[in-house]
Amino acid sequence: MIQAVFTTLGVISVLAGGAFKADRVEIPVGSGEFVLPVRVDHSEPLQGFFWALRFDPARVNVSEVSLEGSEAAAAEWERSEVDESCGSVQLHLIMDWTPPYDDPRIPPGSDQVMAFVRGRVIAPEEPATYDFRFDTSCVRREQPIVYVVDGLDVVPDLEDGAVTVVPVPVITEIVPGESPGGEIITVKGRDFPPDPEVSVDGEPVPASDVTFISSRELRVLLPPCRAGGERTLRVCRGDFCGQGFFRCIWETRFVRGDANNEPPVNVADVISILGYLFTGGPLFCLDAGDVNDDGKVDISDPIYLLRYLFALGTPPPAPFPDPGTDPTEDAVLCLD
Repeated sequence: MIQAVFTTLGVISVLAGGAFKADRVEIPVGSGEFVLPVRVDHSEPLQGFFWALRFDPARVNVSEVSLEGSEAAAAEWERSEVDESCGSVQLHLIMDWTPPYDDPRIPPGSDQVMAFVRGRVIAPEEPATYDFRFDTSCVRREQPIVYVVDGLDVVPDLEDGAVTVVPVPVITEIVPGESPGGEIITVKGRDFPPDPEVSVDGEPVPASDVTFISSRELRVLLPPCRAGGERTLRVCRGDFCGQGFFRCIWETRFVRGDANNEPPVNVADVISILGYLFTGGPLFCLDAGDVNDDGKVDISDPIYLLRYLFALGTPPPAPFPDPGTDPTEDAVLCLD
C-alpha cells in the first residue's frame, strides 16, 4: 500500500509496513530503575528512523535514550530528546551522515533493538503499570513515526509498551521441613503469582505438580530425593524469585542383619560385622549392621545375629526380612 503526502516541494511517497514495538518489562517492587527496549520489525535495510513515546511524567522519570548494544549503535547521527514537562521521549537517527557516504544500513530483521529508554519509576513501593505509548503530540514539528528505506518514509505498525512494578514472591515456611521427596509439601509466604514457576535446586518442577492455593500458599509435589542434604526451593514470577530451604531425607533400603548386602542373612554377615569392628573392614550399611537396633554397631550385634541364626533367638527388628528404611530415629544411618 502506498500513500501520497503532497508538500510544496512535490510528492513524498510514504510506504506502509513493518512495526515499531516498545517492550513490556517488569521490575520488582522497591527497585524503580528500568530499561525499556524499543524494537523494530522490517524487511528492507533501514537508513534511519524517528519515533516518539509518551509517558506520565508525574509517575516516571526518563533519564536517557541509549544506543549502546543496539542494532543502531553504528549510526553516524542521532538526536534524542526527553521532555519531562510533556512526558515524551523521542529519537531521530540517520545511519549515514558523514563522508565517505557509503550508505551503511541496518539489515532486515525482527525484534531488532533500536534503542534503550532508561529511567526510574518515582514511587516503586506498590505494584502498578506505567504505559509508554507511541505518540507524537509533544513533538515540536508535526511528523509521523517512520523508518526510512531507499529515501522513502515507511509508516510502521505501532505496539505500545509498559513498565510494570511487580511484587517479588517471598517464602516464609516449607512444611514439612524435611522430606524424602515424592510427596506433596506446603509452601507458605506471600505474593505468589497464580502461575508460579517452581524449581528445586535449579530443576523446574512441572506446572502440573504445583497447585496454587492463594497468594500466600502453594502445594508442591516434590521430585524424589536422590541424595540427602539441604535443597533450595524457588518460587518465581518471571525473573524475580523467592527462595526457601528444606532437607532431603534419603536412606537406602536395607535388610537388618544383611551386613554384606548379599541376601539371605547368614553367618557371612556375622563375619562382616566382626571385620568392621576389629579389622576396619567395610559395611554396606551401618544400619544393617545394627542388628539389635540399639543405635550403635558393637559386639552385641554379631552375638544377636548368631543367636537368631543358631539358637532360635529373636529375629532382627524391622526392616526384616523384607527391605525397607529404618523406622527408628537414631544416629546410625544407611545413607548412599
